[in-house]
Amino acid sequence: LKLTTMKILSILALIVTVMIPPFALSTSSPLRKRRTYLADDRRIHYEGRWDFIAQEGTGINIAQADWGCTAVHFQVAAFHDSSRVFSVSLMSIFSRISVKVTRFDGKVVHEDIIDQFGPVDYQIRLKTKGKYMVSFRKLTQPAPFGYGIGLELAGSSRVQLINVSTRRGVRLMQYKPQTTRRIQFIGASDMAGFCVDGTPDTPSDVATQASFMVTNCDEALPGLISEEFNAETSVQAESGIGVFQNALGSVNASLLGPFQMPELFPRTISVQEEPVYDSSLFEPDLVVISLGGNDFNNNPFPPEVSTFIDAYENFLLQVLDSFPENPPTIVSICGQGSPEDLLNPFNNRCGPCPFVEEAALAFQTKYPDTNTHYIFVTCDGSIVTGVDDIGCESHKNALGQSRVAEFLVPQLKDI
Repeated sequence: LKLTTMKILSILALIVTVMIPPFALSTSSPLRKRRTYLADDRRIHYEGRWDFIAQEGTGINIAQADWGCTAVHFQVAAFHDSSRVFSVSLMSIFSRISVKVTRFDGKVVHEDIIDQFGPVDYQIRLKTKGKYMVSFRKLTQPAPFGYGIGLELAGSSRVQLINVSTRRGVRLMQYKPQTTRRIQFIGASDMAGFCVDGTPDTPSDVATQASFMVTNCDEALPGLISEEFNAETSVQAESGIGVFQNALGSVNASLLGPFQMPELFPRTISVQEEPVYDSSLFEPDLVVISLGGNDFNNNPFPPEVSTFIDAYENFLLQVLDSFPENPPTIVSICGQGSPEDLLNPFNNRCGPCPFVEEAALAFQTKYPDTNTHYIFVTCDGSIVTGVDDIGCESHKNALGQSRVAEFLVPQLKDI
């Protein structure tokens, strides 16, 4: 990363977190006869890993998250002929947030993406009476500038929910879950949705220094597979992350930081060691893991295969130990590249797959009572073709991600 760019980003982060009051509202007309629901109201449902913190000076709890695909859901009833308006007060730092409002009959009546940084007062007017599901989902990965010097200078990507306010004619209902399963996704850039919203023409400095503008986990495997299974999701994914070492290993440690996924996995907020996440809050039926590529690709000093296998075994045990009462099914995947990747000596997505497969099968043999599986996603062009399905930095766009999801879903259903 260029230091001058990081200085600018650091100043931006300082402005939106310190100089702008966190409860500032937009200049739109005030809500009349407004009712405010605070972030810890039981009618608000949180998906993924969230932390509640007391707002300085007020003691009021707000909710914050940085992992990708974390979401806020609530259900509203619109019953008045006028003033069917509600407002969501957020703080958004280096994040993009999708907004979706769906009638209970399944019709989507509002979709949008918030890409404004700082305080957000997002208002929605419902045109007709009825009951609606409202969702705000964070699309961006937690550390777009890495866990090293970039984190120190510019900070992380995070979202805070302050409150939900309703005008006369709208009220929040008791939340009733709409999903039937739970799936956890763990991985690196492909799982985080890096460059899903980019194109091959996206400048490299934009993709790498402002990755929050091109990352979209909802159009990547976590969002696509969860929708297919009607599942709630939890995503722990970050570009460049590895199991034993990150992309470029010690050469890039100052940028990506000293942590690999085993260190990040227990965290509620990925950039904070505390609090450790309470795994009982989300016990998945299925865990999909896409890790191992960065340990070998873009690395002048790849690990010994036996060292990687030991690290992979320890991480799978770490995941299973998080759910001692209800151990989930674990599926390790590898590949997902286009034919062009096979010609790239530095980032051949299928190159490390024999080592990942060996690690996954060794685990199955050593721990036969666990329900673990391995799926290879070939790079021969039969899945990701390299034609119209590549975003920026040789990563898949939404079409490429959907092709991988279409390949995986039938196999996941058979497990």
